[in-house]
Amino acid sequence: MAKICEDCYGSFRPAMVIEVIPKLMNTMVVSMMSKKLYASVMALEGYCAFHHLFLMFMEEYPELKKLVDETIQKFITSERLRNKKEFPALGEWLPLLTVTETYGWKDVSESYLLEMFDRNVLWSLKKFPELQKNKGPAHYEERLKQVFEATVVSNHLLMFHVYFLKHIARPDGISIPQIRAMLDFRCGRPTYQMKDQLMEECKKIQAVSDWPTFFRKIHVAVPSNETLAKWLERCVSNSLKKGYHHPSWLKREEETKVFREEFHKRKVILAESIVETSWYDRFVIKKNK
Repeated sequence: MAKICEDCYGSFRPAMVIEVIPKLMNTMVVSMMSKKLYASVMALEGYCAFHHLFLMFMEEYPELKKLVDETIQKFITSERLRNKKEFPALGEWLPLLTVTETYGWKDVSESYLLEMFDRNVLWSLKKFPELQKNKGPAHYEERLKQVFEATVVSNHLLMFHVYFLKHIARPDGISIPQIRAMLDFRCGRPTYQMKDQLMEECKKIQAVSDWPTFFRKIHVAVPSNETLAKWLERCVSNSLKKGYHHPSWLKREEETKVFREEFHKRKVILAESIVETSWYDRFVIKKNK
């Protein structure tokens, strides 16, 4: 673990645990995006194994509990510190909730969604640059549809994370010591029932294409279309203030897109020209013979 941590000189420090294992757990969740159920089951086994290892480290190094709780508290209490510099990848922060009894998803969901939506603005504007402008109530439905389409991968990932958290890592009514004992008994492997439920949930999550279902899946009250559309409009200015996107970046992106489209057209024309010339040459040669 010491060898794969940044700014490390080869000696292990307990703090490295929360740098490495959440990344591995997030990688397993990302693997769930695969439409191959066999791959999803293998990722579930990896997730459970890393969660088991995480709990073992937490017991071996009690100081990690304080560090985990402080990291979560900083995220939910300080909007100023809730940024990409302090928390580069949100998906790597969520697994911290699997090893603490101090905080749960309901305690962090509002802060998490506020930051996630701000970060997703860049992807929305890359796909739909017109979203930079607030067009008013008449275009709320269009905004909602476009933003979901542009951020569907991020939305699906969060649904997977929350599913794992609430059904596998931290089910309601089961304490962390009990979860640790169950994982010890199974050598860190999921049960057959977990695998079957995962296969069913994979299909459901990958089919989600609307905001109400998304919010229900993450156990958050469904906002009205007007409330959500206004929220997403505010996210554009928030993203700009935080430096998550800049109009000049989008302009270069659009110019690059136009250049690629023009380049592709020229390639097609050139290819067709070559084919026609080749056919003509063969015809003339055959006729002359």
